[in-house]
Amino acid sequence: MMTSVGSTGCAEYDAPPSARLVGAEQGMLAGEVTDDLVVAFSEPIDPSSLRLKIIAAAPGINLDAENRLQDELPGTSGELETLMQFDPGSASGAAFTLNEDATRLRISQIEDGAKLGIAKPYMVLIESGLADLNGNATRPRGRLPFIYRSFKPGPTTLPSGAYYFLMVVDPPPLHQQLQLYTHIEVDQANGRFRAKFVDADRTPELNGREGCPSDCSGLANACRLYPAAECVKPSTEQADINNWRDFKPYSKLPDGYVFETEGFAADAGDGTINLGTEPFQIDITIGAGGVNIIVEDVVFTAQMAPDPADPTRLRGTGSVSVTAVKINGVGDQPTKGTLEMMTLTAAEEAEVVSFGNPYPVATPFTD
Repeated sequence: MMTSVGSTGCAEYDAPPSARLVGAEQGMLAGEVTDDLVVAFSEPIDPSSLRLKIIAAAPGINLDAENRLQDELPGTSGELETLMQFDPGSASGAAFTLNEDATRLRISQIEDGAKLGIAKPYMVLIESGLADLNGNATRPRGRLPFIYRSFKPGPTTLPSGAYYFLMVVDPPPLHQQLQLYTHIEVDQANGRFRAKFVDADRTPELNGREGCPSDCSGLANACRLYPAAECVKPSTEQADINNWRDFKPYSKLPDGYVFETEGFAADAGDGTINLGTEPFQIDITIGAGGVNIIVEDVVFTAQMAPDPADPTRLRGTGSVSVTAVKINGVGDQPTKGTLEMMTLTAAEEAEVVSFGNPYPVATPFTD
């Protein structure tokens, strides 16, 4: 709707309604997965214009590697895999309740509907055409991504011991992959854990290992043993978490760093284990006297389960939320990321120690 303003002849644009998820911070929801989802609109909407669905939103599940929705790609057809859906004539997977002034939609999971879980990316899709009471309607499809990060802690079977983490964060303008050897100390009765992380770097110092090509010489090349033995640049990112053997722990700046955090875990009852952390900070220096990155208020939420190929090993994936990223002291931009993790055996931990630096050890529980 266009309305004139005074005698200037100028017009004021009346924007269509926007939407947000109540309680979401950087896409993270602190509530439990059984809590209602609430979508808040910036103004009263025309209920007949609301069409909404909730989808799983991981690459390969409704999204491609560039976060494009599968049903929007050129040359594709078909429906998204939908967990919950609402339109004016029907609803499925949940109960949907619009309040009296049409500014909030409450989404309540039902027993025979789709179940959501922690550490898994989802998205509320609001189809184009959402209109206010004056008929101003949206054109693009609205996206509200979200991840549950909280649950009731303990008890848990999460084991104390050695782990390996592969974490990716994207603070603009830098993309940063963190390889991390980790020791987690767990109080299984109540689900509390303490974790100590140490930087792991690909290094030519390990080129003399059995199976490494003989031409991986000097500082320009480093040996990569997985998935096949070859020489790569030391800065080459880790493409597969199973490639942990090429990384040596470094604890001291500027070559490495250490950080610690506390968290909580709980068995989910379906063979999986939920875990999440309290906020912590990472201090990274890239190169001697080079770029310093401080990642503030990092929180991760993840889910682990036995490896189908080796039930004695746990593997997991999760999501990372960051309040602010400072590059050489400048910046306050929040960001998000992803992580993978796996348990290491005692023999594998000993192999890491044989690289020449100690494995991190978290503070044990004594209370």
